[in-house]
Amino acid sequence: MAPLRRSATVMCRLRSLLTPRHGSSTRMMIMKNAVRGFTLIELLVTIVLVAVLLTLAAPNFRTLVQNNRVTTQANELVSALNLARAEAVKRGRNTVTLIEPVANGWSATVSIGDEVLREVDRGNAGIGINLVANLEVAYAPTGVPEDSPFVLNLQPVSNCSGTQRREVRVTITGQVITTRQPCL
Repeated sequence: MAPLRRSATVMCRLRSLLTPRHGSSTRMMIMKNAVRGFTLIELLVTIVLVAVLLTLAAPNFRTLVQNNRVTTQANELVSALNLARAEAVKRGRNTVTLIEPVANGWSATVSIGDEVLREVDRGNAGIGINLVANLEVAYAPTGVPEDSPFVLNLQPVSNCSGTQRREVRVTITGQVITTRQPCL
């Protein structure tokens, strides 16, 4: 009879170890001995999912970067034109903005007489401007451009897609307006 009691006592202890109790650390000890980690199949599935997501995201990220570059350069051109207009009004003198096409880009110089107020050089930036020759934009002391209104287009030199072109329009009153347009 003693062996039966001993086995019954062992079974009771095992049962008490396996039943969850609040504040009991025995269940935690059993869990510590469990095997942790990833199986090879889980790892391969994760790698395949990451590769598919990167394949889908990479072209969109490239387009986003190109859009931001065009927008930044259009804003720099608008800033140079607005500076020339503001300085003409402030100083009561004519100002000139010289916009030049350069290799894979453009440059702009804002000046009053011989004094250069700002130079912007965006050569080799990969964003072209639709100029064949230099363009001089002269603002009168009233802030009105002396030449008729004009339009400049900025867009990536290669791989332009969607609405990546920016149209910079100077109105007859001298206001500068930028809009998104489809690539040419």
